[in-house]
Order: sequence, then structure tokens, then C-alpha cells
Amino acid sequence: MFDPLEFLNVARSLRSGGEAHLRTCIGRAYYAMFLRARDNLADRGLIAPTGFGEDHGLVVTTLKSRRRWAAGDKLNKLRKLRATADYSTSTPVSESDAAQALRLADDISRTLADDWASSP
Repeated sequence: MFDPLEFLNVARSLRSGGEAHLRTCIGRAYYAMFLRARDNLADRGLIAPTGFGEDHGLVVTTLKSRRRWAAGDKLNKLRKLRATADYSTSTPVSESDAAQALRLADDISRTLADDWASSP
């Protein structure tokens, strides 16, 4: 089984590069956390992913409703950064945007690891 955290390793490797690298860094950081959260929520029977776009909002909403509000809020911020990086070609993406994405991903990863280690 593929470990979504491998995407976070790829994101880190792309942090120092041109704008295409920075945009891809942000996208991979988001997908690492989205997939990790989605898979963990599904494994606990809390969601039934469809494999379509609505899963993104479902994961954020479920995290927030399961008293993991901070993780849900940060994942939503990361999703917005990813949307800008992927779809807004007229909006520049900077190294600080990529750094923010990686910080959010690290915060989400720690929060979820702590929460899931202490609860079923």
C-alpha cells in the first residue's frame, strides 16, 4: 500500500526551485495530508470516500466534526493554497507560500498522529 507521506517527501524536495516546483510542492503537500486524513477516516468507518471531488470537502468537514477542528481548518487552508497553485496562473506563488504549505502539512501530520494515537 502506498504511504501518502511519500508525497510530503517529494514536496520538500521541490521547495527550492522555480515557480513550477513551488506550485508542485504545494500540491504534493496538500495531497499528502488529504490522502492521509481520508484513509485514516475511512479506516475508522467515519467516511465512505467516493473517489471524486466531494471527498475533499468531506474530509475537512469530518475532521472538524470529530473534534479535530484545528486539523480540519489547516487542511482547508492548505487546500486553498493548492487551488491557487494549481489553477491561478496569474497569481504568483512564492517560496514563502511553499514554506507555509509545508508548515501546515507538518502541523496537520503531528495533530492527526497525536489524535489518532490516543483515540480509536
